[in-house]
Amino acid sequence: MIHLQRSPAPDFWTRECVKAWTQNWLDKDCESAKWSWPQYQGKKLNQHAREVMETWHYGKCAFCEARLPGKAEIEHFRSKTRHPLAAFVWRNLFLICRNCNEAKGGENHEGCLKPDREDPADFLWINPISRKAEPKPGISQNARQRAWRTIERYGLDRPELIKLYEAYLLESVLDGHLWPLTGLISQAQGANIQTEDQIPLHIAGLQALAEPNQPFSLMVKSILEYYGAVT
Repeated sequence: MIHLQRSPAPDFWTRECVKAWTQNWLDKDCESAKWSWPQYQGKKLNQHAREVMETWHYGKCAFCEARLPGKAEIEHFRSKTRHPLAAFVWRNLFLICRNCNEAKGGENHEGCLKPDREDPADFLWINPISRKAEPKPGISQNARQRAWRTIERYGLDRPELIKLYEAYLLESVLDGHLWPLTGLISQAQGANIQTEDQIPLHIAGLQALAEPNQPFSLMVKSILEYYGAVT
């Protein structure tokens, strides 16, 4: 999960259009009606939205950072049934993978981290030993609660995601980026390791993998932070 810089809505996504689309949704029974995106110029709104959103999502799920297929789903951060007035609000929409979307379902978003409003890296990290998403060490109790709620709501500690992390680590090892860490990652989490003195890390290469446009950048950033290699 990374901090996203939201781009403006498409030009046609005007206040007047949003009002009309919202009213049409309100005229239905939002609790039971089947959701369907309205169309604009022969194409559904979610198709228009994806074209704009893919760039500032770097082609990744806004929550787990998994690469998205060609037809990514759109997440209503505030549920379109619980909060129908937010169904077409641009700042309420994110690209999401099927697994994260199914994990959240129609549950309440309250307390979850909103990745275009705050930097998730201030709250979350991927434990370099277990590869599980956890609250970042040293944060306040309130921040820990929000981190856990986000992890639980979107299933960010699901086993298949951990496998994706490990597969990406293996790929990076084979590419020569992380090979100096392979022995150290298996050591006890409490080890006191001074990276620059003891590990011949390719720091620049690792930091490049921690950029937001890279897959699972929070995981790589967490590894760098753990071994004191973040500049």
